[in-house]
Amino acid sequence: MLNKICFLLFLIGSFANAQNPYEQFGFDNTELETEIEKLKNNNFILVNTDTTSNISALKFDFNVGKVIIVYNNGVTEEKLIPKEMVLRWLSVDPKADQFPHQSPYNSMSNNPINRIDPDGQADYYAKDGNHIGNDGIIDNKTMLGNQSDFTVQDGMITSMSVNAKITDLNIDHDVFLGLAAAINKETGANKSKNEAMAIGNSIFNIANQGAGKLKTLEDLVMFDNTVVQGATKSNYNEFINSNNKTQNSKNALTSAVNAVGFNNGLSGFKDYSNGADGWDGKDLILLKHTNNHRSYIWTEDSKSLIENYTKMYKGDVPISTYTFKNKGAQIEATKIIGETLFQNILTPLGGDFDRKNKLRFVP
Repeated sequence: MLNKICFLLFLIGSFANAQNPYEQFGFDNTELETEIEKLKNNNFILVNTDTTSNISALKFDFNVGKVIIVYNNGVTEEKLIPKEMVLRWLSVDPKADQFPHQSPYNSMSNNPINRIDPDGQADYYAKDGNHIGNDGIIDNKTMLGNQSDFTVQDGMITSMSVNAKITDLNIDHDVFLGLAAAINKETGANKSKNEAMAIGNSIFNIANQGAGKLKTLEDLVMFDNTVVQGATKSNYNEFINSNNKTQNSKNALTSAVNAVGFNNGLSGFKDYSNGADGWDGKDLILLKHTNNHRSYIWTEDSKSLIENYTKMYKGDVPISTYTFKNKGAQIEATKIIGETLFQNILTPLGGDFDRKNKLRFVP
């Protein structure tokens, strides 16, 4: 009993003498700051583009809990948030309609350890693949928006129009970058935009039907595999460590946005591959490379396309190497775009993949 009393007195004394009750556990009272907070920008501004409103903008001063209303005539009105309301939400999440599976009053997807999201934003891209900005944290969301609706400082979004049209692309950001990295690697040196677009669509077409052990888009672009050969760890790391301009130099990001948008049924996007679920580069027609598709049975209509492709890129594989017949055909050449010959695989797609023994690419 005496031992228990002594132990309790020790604990009470420890907490009484320490200004920080967690100090004995190693916490030193260091204040952690997000990238947005490091900018030392006290005002968060929301611009109102609604022409029927007499309010042009709202400014929030985080330091004193003050809201400044800016009217169209230039007059401003300041309102202090009562202290007892400082830690309360002022309203529901303005993007709540994009996340119907979550409460409109939740924060950070109810996962404050892994998703520290101080301003509710994500990684935003424009339709042309330009990376608009992010909130300085990895929340693994990918959103589509218009560049003109955002104010960005040092790569981070500081404000957006209250009427900004935002679309959740419903793809993890690291997988989105994996798709773009694979497109970038597979696209020819001539940097044909339509070629890159078609490759992006083709990867999704493969993912939607599956390829042997490869069942998802993540399998195809985030692990080494035998189907999308441009998906390698070294290629992925090189791509994500490049700047936005370099990443999109071969239209990889533009193509990834288009492929995801089309797959999600969004307007303004299309399938440049016309449903193709395979492609070959110049390795098909050059003897210095090996290519298993040379031993496939091609449809008879494929012959003229392969002949043209061989002439265009000075191939040295004799046309007699290929077998062309409709009965039992395994592959069909459909179109040439840039340096790529697109095709439809007429037999079940195969893909060697053992997810348990493969390491996923990590940003």
